[in-house]
Amino acid sequence: AKPSPDLLLLAAKRMGVEVEWQTPAWEVITAGHWNGRWDVSVGSTTVTPARKEVLFFTPAYYYTPAAVAVHEDNTSITNLETDLDGKRIGVCAACTYEQYLDRTLNIPGEDIEFVVDSPQIKTYETDTDAIQDLELGDGVRLDAAMSALPTLQGAIEAGKPIKLVGDPLFYEPLAAAIDREAPSDPKPLLDEMSRIIEEMHRDGTLTELSKKWYDGTDLTKKQ
Repeated sequence: AKPSPDLLLLAAKRMGVEVEWQTPAWEVITAGHWNGRWDVSVGSTTVTPARKEVLFFTPAYYYTPAAVAVHEDNTSITNLETDLDGKRIGVCAACTYEQYLDRTLNIPGEDIEFVVDSPQIKTYETDTDAIQDLELGDGVRLDAAMSALPTLQGAIEAGKPIKLVGDPLFYEPLAAAIDREAPSDPKPLLDEMSRIIEEMHRDGTLTELSKKWYDGTDLTKKQ
């Protein structure tokens, strides 16, 4: 997500350390067992029971709406509760959008309503790859793509030939993640990251970042 690098840089500054960036595939991050290749992931990770088995999580820093887009030429998909049934939908592999579509998604504290029946799920390494296939034309490779609302809005603002449909299907609490099996004790880093994120909530830093990146919208609270 756009503000994640800013958030991590500000957190690192408060911790007195420097950031060395890594960009592994999403399924590699969420699988845990990082073997010390990186220390923390701040990349819009939703807390789920399966991920909590291999990762520690900080308190949530944002609540991101999960949304659906279609090609701008599409006229047949207007009601998400009926018109996505059986359609080819692009999502990032091993992410919450895939889990939503296959009805395995479980977010602690969230009551999720599954409204899409029997979709043809097409997975990609990133959301951006799914959006690129949707750009090729209505129904050429995909009928729709599912991603974070800010990601889809960013693609539209960049001139991509897609449009949003309906309201968000669910809200994702996003948190920083740390490997439970880290070579060095992960708890001190978890505690410090958690403390800083809570501090950023209190002092308005997270609200300021959200409004900066998302056209004045405060995603630090559920809308």
